[in-house]
Amino acid sequence: MFTREKFGDRNEDDKFQAMASSTSLYNVRLRKSFRAERKL
Repeated sequence: MFTREKFGDRNEDDKFQAMASSTSLYNVRLRKSFRAERKL
């Protein structure tokens, strides 16, 4: 349990940052494709 307190937070932060960056990239792609479709 104490190991999770020691290393868990850092791992969770890394996971969260990776997830946030990937989701933001995904949202940007969605927006770009949505705009392109609306133009057509």
